[in-house]
Amino acid sequence: AAGSVGEVRFNVTLVDDGPVDAAVGHAGRSEAQAFALTVRGMNQPPSFVVLQPVVRITEGEASYTIANFAANITAGSPLEDRTQDATFAVFSVEALDSSWDPRGLVTRFALAWRAPGTRAPLPHAGTLLLSLAPFRDGLFRIVVVGVDDGPAGGAQQRNASYIPFLLDVRGVFQDPALTGPSALDVPEAKSVLVQTLPSFITSIDLSPVPLEFRAQPFSFLIENSNAFLFLSGPNVSFPDGTLSFTLRPFANGVARLQLRAVCAASLEGVHRPEQTPLIISVLPVNDPPSFNLRPFVPSVQDGGPQAITDFVYNVSLGPLDEARWQTAYYNVSFASEAPNLFASPPIIDSTGTLHFVAGPREHGTATLLVRGLDDGGVDFGGVREGDEVITALLRILPRPRVLDVVPGILPSNAGATVTILGKYFGSSYSRGYEAATFANISVRIGGAECTDATVLADTHLSCVAPTLSGAHDVVVAITDPGLERASNDPLELLFNDIYFAGILSPGSSSGGLGMGPASSTPLHSPDGTSSIAMRVNALRIDNAVLALAVDASGAGGGGVFA
Repeated sequence: AAGSVGEVRFNVTLVDDGPVDAAVGHAGRSEAQAFALTVRGMNQPPSFVVLQPVVRITEGEASYTIANFAANITAGSPLEDRTQDATFAVFSVEALDSSWDPRGLVTRFALAWRAPGTRAPLPHAGTLLLSLAPFRDGLFRIVVVGVDDGPAGGAQQRNASYIPFLLDVRGVFQDPALTGPSALDVPEAKSVLVQTLPSFITSIDLSPVPLEFRAQPFSFLIENSNAFLFLSGPNVSFPDGTLSFTLRPFANGVARLQLRAVCAASLEGVHRPEQTPLIISVLPVNDPPSFNLRPFVPSVQDGGPQAITDFVYNVSLGPLDEARWQTAYYNVSFASEAPNLFASPPIIDSTGTLHFVAGPREHGTATLLVRGLDDGGVDFGGVREGDEVITALLRILPRPRVLDVVPGILPSNAGATVTILGKYFGSSYSRGYEAATFANISVRIGGAECTDATVLADTHLSCVAPTLSGAHDVVVAITDPGLERASNDPLELLFNDIYFAGILSPGSSSGGLGMGPASSTPLHSPDGTSSIAMRVNALRIDNAVLALAVDASGAGGGGVFA
């Protein structure tokens, strides 16, 4: 039987067709002879049937699984399948149509056959697991050798077989491999400036590129997740790897880039892009605040604590990312020829309101020098305080002052024109502005309006007095809008109908002149029998009345007093 081995013993007896007669000596059968037949086994080489004479794959994968590559995998014979083990490996690789050296092409060859440690066939027997060296393509002839652990040697003993098949590896264009930093931190730009980083990509490896394409010109394709950060770029030059870009001024954030070095061939057909990530972080750099000031701020002498709102306006803390969380502050200094101008010097709060208190009875001009700063810090070259000093003029306007009234005594009938002498009625200094004539002024005598008030000079004004009698305070008021102010050192003006002269009290050696009527304490007549409400003038008369006055509405008397 085919495939049977072992030893068989035979007993052989020869028999002829002659007569058989023992009596006369006809035997017809020989004596039995014995011999042994030994059939020794012949080792058969392992083998399999290739179902795919040409295996076609695309280069660049880490490994390949080729189902139904082989069938009828055997150690040599059914008997040997039960008693022997066999292995299959690559014996040789020949390049039939390829520019690559075939040596080292196959890095793994595993033909599924039996479960490890057993001789039971696997369900997926005949599947080929194959791994290749990267970046190699072409047509190759591969010879697989099968070797078993049976006897070898002699003409009838073979334990190896050689089975060829073709491997067709279709080439895929692979981008060059790039080496360089994966992250870049740059401060935000304050102006339009091209930034250049030579040799940022430190290595451009062309070995993955098919040989026939390596001489082609390459350029860089860059995917950018945040194009807003850049006015131009980023760009990378080939072959020196220089990175260049222009940042958008005052913009900051993160841009995630994907870099590829490509040529015309890499954009056509089958290719495998090689993307190199790069993160560019544009770091915020603090900008000093900017602002404007009201150029001229008037105020009034003895006006108490002042709060000038909106003194600072058009405040900018920088780009939007800074304005969302920063606060502006202000350093204020001043220059003035009036050393005691302020009881509390000027300051500006974070809302832009100017605060100050003028010194008592002080007036004059101060030049404010203001520098802005914020709380944004100085990291990466940031600036908290600007270089620009913005100036404003602060003027404490004087109150008008009344020093004298001419004439000093008026009749009670209306229509008399008076001239008021004093200071700060109308000039660029006292009003804070230039004018050919100064209006917005009023005079009140005893609370009654003095008509036709006219500024003649900074020290003179005139008006028509109202109808009054007695002694009354004269108050001058300036009514410039928002800067109303009045004299606070009133002077009395006298309106008189009765003159009285006499000794002020019995036994006195001095006399006096009385005028009235007035609201003061009555002055009694010398004999004490009557009294008239009179006001004693500051003029004191020594023992005699030296003058007598008479007009249409009044009478005067005089005499010598002992």
